Amino acid sequence: MPRSLKVAEVHKDKLEYALLRKGYATQKLFAENIELSLATVNKFFNCKPIDKLNFTEICHHLELDWDVITVSNSPDISPAEIDRRPPRKTMAQGKRRIRINLEATIDEFNKEMLDEFIRFIQEKSVDASFKLTKIEEGSIIFEFEGSEEGCQRLSQLFRSGQLTEILGIKISNVNLETAKSPPLNLREWLQNNFSEAVKAGWQNLEDILVPDPRSLALRNLSIEKAKRFDFGNNISLVFLLSLQRKFTQNDNLKLNFDFYPANPTDDYLPKGLKITIESETGQTVFEHQIKENQPNLKIDLDAELNEMILLKISLKEVTFEEALVA
Repeated sequence: MPRSLKVAEVHKDKLEYALLRKGYATQKLFAENIELSLATVNKFFNCKPIDKLNFTEICHHLELDWDVITVSNSPDISPAEIDRRPPRKTMAQGKRRIRINLEATIDEFNKEMLDEFIRFIQEKSVDASFKLTKIEEGSIIFEFEGSEEGCQRLSQLFRSGQLTEILGIKISNVNLETAKSPPLNLREWLQNNFSEAVKAGWQNLEDILVPDPRSLALRNLSIEKAKRFDFGNNISLVFLLSLQRKFTQNDNLKLNFDFYPANPTDDYLPKGLKITIESETGQTVFEHQIKENQPNLKIDLDAELNEMILLKISLKEVTFEEALVA
């Protein structure tokens, strides 16, 4: 028989509160997220013995001290065994996370309100798979995981002023998590192949920016595509990537990065916006932070064949990353 552990009855009340604090409305959602069976999780919450590694795994996710709350049915579990916990999947493929800030505290929420809150988010995102993954204290932050479309829909509702409160509590901010795209091979653009670019959200500039983008006095380069980035609070920018082939021995590409405010009413890029370009080894090759009254930002680069470039676009706690292969 494997060694097992169980929660001492005196600590049972801590369990449901820990579940709520971590943002799980039900034991079922918690079990799915940590990839353990519902039966195992249910035994844990009912102070029944379970396998020692499952016990410490659950405590790890709930941020509970296993050696404090446990009643051991066997010899002590060693730290080395705890460290051998198998890695857990943090997010399902094709999913994205969104953080919703409410002007409230955790003490103002009970389980019934939390259930209603989750149903509200699922309805507004038109995505029944949306689930709460974390709750942070302070001006309370709820982190949800759902489809890309659902996250974008919630972000757009907030930016347009159609989503301002939940359960009578004011929403102070809605932020999409750091979005990482797979590396984009720019050489495909030279072959007039934009299929992967379109999947990653790249469009013709005319489809993103109004009025007529030619009023921006853009460079007259052979190939260009644009992408819009939304930071919430009605703050957006357009990133225009232009490239042309340099017919040299190394077959380099000449890259031009242009950043503009996306909203027609904005004359300047948002103050505090940070643009960073890193090499494949992580070395910073360019960094610039917008101070004030800067209408656009232009960056010129020469990239060698197969050179990897990582572009980071950051504003406050939101960061977008674009990996490019020349």
